[in-house]
Amino acid sequence: MDRKLDQANETFTKAIKIDPKYADAYNRRGAVYSDAMKLDLAIADFTKAIELNPKLEIPYLNRGTIYLMYKKDYKSALENFNKMLELSPDNWMGFMFRAMAYEKMGEKALADADNKKVKELMDKEKQKINPNQK
Repeated sequence: MDRKLDQANETFTKAIKIDPKYADAYNRRGAVYSDAMKLDLAIADFTKAIELNPKLEIPYLNRGTIYLMYKKDYKSALENFNKMLELSPDNWMGFMFRAMAYEKMGEKALADADNKKVKELMDKEKQKINPNQK
C-alpha cells in the first residue's frame, strides 16, 4: 500500500482495537483494503461490519462491488445489492450497480428497469437541490 493508505489502515485498525464492535471502522478499513486491491481482506472487513451492524447498507454495496468488478461473482454481487436496496430503497447507486450485475448475467430487461430507476432517483435528487429547475 502507499503511505496514505497505510496511514488510513493504521487509523482504522487502532479504532477497531479500541472498540472491536465499531462496524463503520471495519467498513472503512475494508474500503482501504479495496483501494489497495487487497480484495479478500476487504471482503472480510465488509463481512465483519455487516455481522456487527446488519442495518448498515454501505458494506453491502462495497462488498457487492468487489464481487461484481473483480471477482466476477455476479450472484454474490446481486445478493449484496439486493440487501443494500432492501435497507436503502432510494439509493441510486444500489440500482446502478445491480443493473451492471444484471447486464453481466444477461438479464437485459432487469438491467433496463434498474437503469430507469437510477434516472428517476437522480432526477428526484436534482429536483431537491434545485426545485425551480425542470
